[in-house]
Amino acid sequence: MRAKISDRTAEYGPYYALYLLFVASMQGAILSTNLLELFIFFELMLIPSYFLIAKWGYGERGKISMMYFLWTHAGALLLLMGILSTYAITNSFDIYEIPRLIEQVQPPLGTTYGFLMCMPRPQHQSAVCSHRQ
Repeated sequence: MRAKISDRTAEYGPYYALYLLFVASMQGAILSTNLLELFIFFELMLIPSYFLIAKWGYGERGKISMMYFLWTHAGALLLLMGILSTYAITNSFDIYEIPRLIEQVQPPLGTTYGFLMCMPRPQHQSAVCSHRQ
């Protein structure tokens, strides 16, 4: 199945606005220098991607977009718990400072589990379906 925006030019504006917001938030997540910025941009990616799937996806796009939204938020909560526990251990959100401060302590696994929960893999049907959209 091929996805298409539409033959109606009135839908081009919202589509490209959401797409640009998605790309900008993705770049913000990559360029962030502390964990709070990373989390904010990570969450900001969720909003336009949900609407892009819900409006311009194909197949069961309503169900798939809702599954994507819920599972990504569950992963984001684990990510937030990992970020807060990292802050509790190091008293810093700075990405460059944390490795130096955490040398003696086991790093929190919540951050790792939060990112892994959002990855597409065969057992995780919502991510596989949403990334196909």
